[in-house]
Amino acid sequence: MIQRCETYVHGQGDCINVPEAELYERLQLTRKAVEKAFSDDFNTPQALANVMRLIKFTNQVLGRKEGENSVTVRSCAPVAAVGVYLKRLMSQLGADAGKKMATEGNETTVQFHRAVDTVVSARAKIRDFAKDKKHFVNVAGEHGIPEKTATKLMQSVCKPLWDITDSIRHDMLSAANVQIKDGIDGSTWSVVHSKKDVKKPEDQSTKDKGGNSKPS
Repeated sequence: MIQRCETYVHGQGDCINVPEAELYERLQLTRKAVEKAFSDDFNTPQALANVMRLIKFTNQVLGRKEGENSVTVRSCAPVAAVGVYLKRLMSQLGADAGKKMATEGNETTVQFHRAVDTVVSARAKIRDFAKDKKHFVNVAGEHGIPEKTATKLMQSVCKPLWDITDSIRHDMLSAANVQIKDGIDGSTWSVVHSKKDVKKPEDQSTKDKGGNSKPS
């Protein structure tokens, strides 16, 4: 993403009409959201999610195709601002953006792997909690709630958690070409470079959402 911003700013590639006000607004919102996430016990997954949304939007902007007869003016300032922000952020996170940031065809850098590992790990913990029927039933029993009632209650209470994990998987695929697969032995991820590379995951979520116990 940083390289793509620099390419545009240096006058290379297609000249795209950039919605300056909207891009600046997205950048400011991302800055505030990332600062808030870092102040909240250094919430890296939340910070990364906001950065990915900015990257996705900027990619969409720079990937637009203008009409043959349309008049275009290269808007370098907002694109440069995004590139500078991402480079500085990566530096703050301990990554040398000039050397370690991946190009468009090679995202699989050390820092990229660590960031995705963090997101996948956090998502797995949410899934483990949402499908831990034994724990839920035990806690409910301490409050006099029968197991059958507790199981139904668990499905209702944990639905938002399953929605969150589904959303994370969708966002990681659409924003970063990262496909997360859920299996009996846990969650794995891989980088896909085109839609034909995306395979339907062997997901246990349908069974898990039914209230089954956490696998041993």
